[in-house]
Amino acid sequence: MGSTELTAHSTAAQTGPDCASCHGYLLNDSNHLFHLLKADSNKAVNGSVTCLDCHSTAIAFRVSPILDSIFVDSFGGTWSSLDYPKSAGIRAFRLERVDTVQQHRPIPLPARPGAKPLYQEYVTALAHCNNVVDVVFDSRITDSVKYSGAQARYDAKQQTCSAVACHERENPYRWAAPSKGLSGLKGD
Repeated sequence: MGSTELTAHSTAAQTGPDCASCHGYLLNDSNHLFHLLKADSNKAVNGSVTCLDCHSTAIAFRVSPILDSIFVDSFGGTWSSLDYPKSAGIRAFRLERVDTVQQHRPIPLPARPGAKPLYQEYVTALAHCNNVVDVVFDSRITDSVKYSGAQARYDAKQQTCSAVACHERENPYRWAAPSKGLSGLKGD
């Protein structure tokens, strides 16, 4: 999707808050589809991936404390209730402690009449109205220990991101974009 679609404006009447009322939406490229619908949840970051993780200045959010029960099995292995939310088996182990995990959670837009959108839509922040697609990672996306002090970053020219906590490696990742002459990168 080009930047012109994302920064276009519409004069169509709205039945309620709707991302498509202002700019090209639905974001159906492979990057957004993977991150918003298929990527694993990561409690150490912000739980499920949302728009906030990569567009933190454009999305309004709250700090949400989430309780995580930590169980210990007979071999000393630890099991998190957030990592295994549907597992009744871990609850048979000894309860070691209850941790409080602080996550940044975007504020959902209220439901509107009609079909439910594929992606959850969120309340935007003032920076959302600057006519620029800002990629600014949420502060919790950087894992300074895992990446030896490197900060999560996005290179707009190369369309790569690196040192993102939920990725396996510090080196840049990118989906292939043949129309722009860019090959895929897997952080190698």
